[in-house]
Amino acid sequence: MLVLQELRPVVFAPSHVVISEGKPNAALYFINRGVCHVWKGIESGGNKGLEKLGGTRLATLSNNDFFGEKSVMPDGDGIASASVICVSYCDMLILRKDQFDRVMAECRRFRRNDSIDRGIACASAARTVAAERRAGDEKAREGHGGSADPFGAGGANPRESGVGR
Repeated sequence: MLVLQELRPVVFAPSHVVISEGKPNAALYFINRGVCHVWKGIESGGNKGLEKLGGTRLATLSNNDFFGEKSVMPDGDGIASASVICVSYCDMLILRKDQFDRVMAECRRFRRNDSIDRGIACASAARTVAAERRAGDEKAREGHGGSADPFGAGGANPRESGVGR
């Protein structure tokens, strides 16, 4: 529950560069709704013609995916290893490194086995948040009959689903 208290909602527009390869990043991002592409080897933002700039698209991320986890790890250097660019409107939750550290410190107080590293704890927390979001998406779809989705990845309108309230 502590992780959920620290998450902050944000909405990005299509073509927004969330993180840029080689630039500092100090947050973990959870995609609630929307679609993003992960790019390597591009110079600047925008989502049109990136292949022509020499960029390589590595992945497509959407509902319940997350990125930026290396930046919050204790052994991470805080530098983004790839760029993440919104393809559609993206409703995300952000957990900054200072918030992540606070959550992990609180978890360590209750943990019996301190040999479990922070990476495992982070992955577990991410899976829990993703599962809770999936359950919320399914419940919202049942109550809204599949209305049009401006976030481009299915699911209910975030204003109707209560995100950010």
